[in-house]
Amino acid sequence: MGEKKNKIKFVLVSTRSPGNIGSSARVLKNFGFQNLYLVDPHFHKKRDEEEGETYFEKETKRMAYKSFDILEKARLFNSFEEAVSECSLIFGTDPNPPQYSRIVYPEEAAEIIARENSETAIVFGTESDGMSKREISFCSYIIKIPTVETFVDLNLSHSLAIVAYSIYRKVNNTKISSDEEKPTIKLLEELTDDFLDIGVKSEFLREKDSDIANEFRNIFIKDSLTLRSAGILRSFAKRVRSKLIKSS
Repeated sequence: MGEKKNKIKFVLVSTRSPGNIGSSARVLKNFGFQNLYLVDPHFHKKRDEEEGETYFEKETKRMAYKSFDILEKARLFNSFEEAVSECSLIFGTDPNPPQYSRIVYPEEAAEIIARENSETAIVFGTESDGMSKREISFCSYIIKIPTVETFVDLNLSHSLAIVAYSIYRKVNNTKISSDEEKPTIKLLEELTDDFLDIGVKSEFLREKDSDIANEFRNIFIKDSLTLRSAGILRSFAKRVRSKLIKSS
């Protein structure tokens, strides 16, 4: 599992509670994962004391029992896009994703992750609002954890524990199906931007930042393009965009 688990990143976006970050680190330690990515967490600086550790440091450590090494290695990012840019496979978590999303349960997600030899991100949105529509549009799949219909509000670290456990069980016993290289999210976002430019210039789209644009992005991301096919599409898009600019 060693090499495979190092390709899996658990990404927490705009986390409000330092305790949830500490608890998440403890969960990762339990199941042998190492990569905790933090996107713009809330530091609660107003609660810092004049000397010693910050409130954020104290609270994360308080909940990260025997998991300080995970916290120390955690990577901090300013944006979601930066955190996932080098990944080829992204799983979001959301109880009510958009209609265009490809929904899987934790066990199904674990099977996919175990088969693929790709840099993988598993994303958890902020406790109050979850993932944004734009963030979801970057996801190949959305993991939905089934709960009773009357109460679907799972704690962040509890959700992460369910997903991490499912992956841990599968990765140990599944052969990788393909070593075919996949495009990174950074490349797919560049490809998407090319096609959105074409959409605006051809008047198919009114603007690049819209719900349709998010769905457009998701088409490329969830259709599992190879690195070669993404390169071909980008060359095509650049040629078409160039022709449109010359004719306008």
